Amino acid sequence: MDILREWTPAGLEEPSNVCRNSSTPVVVDLGTAQTRFGLASSSKPEHVFLSKAARFRDRKSGEQRQVVGNDVLLDQFARNNARSPFDGPLLVNWDAAEGVLDYGFELMGYTASQSAPGPAPVAVSEPLLAPSLPRRTLQELSLIHI
Repeated sequence: MDILREWTPAGLEEPSNVCRNSSTPVVVDLGTAQTRFGLASSSKPEHVFLSKAARFRDRKSGEQRQVVGNDVLLDQFARNNARSPFDGPLLVNWDAAEGVLDYGFELMGYTASQSAPGPAPVAVSEPLLAPSLPRRTLQELSLIHI
């Protein structure tokens, strides 16, 4: 699947890879509007992007595409098919959540093709009084990448 990274709306940072240290915890704030990824040692998140994911079939090539984050604004079909992982404050769209987490961990340098020197701690924010089932599922999705 292709992930496009060409344009960033005003007010959001342009994603760039950061140097990964396995002993520094990765902090994830999966919000209803924006997702923030960063290292616990920094005062600001390294990556801020929209909490949206879109899957659509490309008109020219006929391939299935997944576009995540700020890139959903690049293509009209992506804009029309963009879905948030949230319904109100609850995390319900797990396909979109997995796409957003995949994108964020890829930006942080955690890809499936690279072998990690060791598992890094991950801190994921969640709403107050979140039900236990979405918490467990989000933990499973987060641990797939580390």
